[in-house]
Amino acid sequence: MKIKEVQAGVKLTKNYDSYQASLVAEIETGENSEEVGEALMEKALVIVSKKLELKKRPTLDEPSEIEIGAAWFDKKSKEKLSVKYSKDGKWKNMNIEDLEKIKDGYRQKTGEGIFIFRKIPDEKRMNYKMPAFRIYKLEENN
Repeated sequence: MKIKEVQAGVKLTKNYDSYQASLVAEIETGENSEEVGEALMEKALVIVSKKLELKKRPTLDEPSEIEIGAAWFDKKSKEKLSVKYSKDGKWKNMNIEDLEKIKDGYRQKTGEGIFIFRKIPDEKRMNYKMPAFRIYKLEENN
């Protein structure tokens, strides 16, 4: 069997943002289809990575973010959040006015650490049962 064409694709998802690239190449006589496929995959990965602006590993002086939960606007008041933590599945209610407003959501400083409530854009939410915020804890890299 003679291979005439190779297809390769990459799909990456980060915080509800999803990008994909698929490439096709015709095989010339004598070319190795696996090598051509690997080259296509690398090109597709470069394209998708640029779209997502993926961060490389944080440097030692940058804190890393660990997702710890999600939050929804309270059904009765837009001034309150219903928060669910991933680790223990417990719910907690909090007032938005107790949080510090930042560029992409809110920040909370407590004795346990610094928490970022990053807003999920409405167009990324499939429906209103999906959370309005993802909650991240800043972890110092040592």
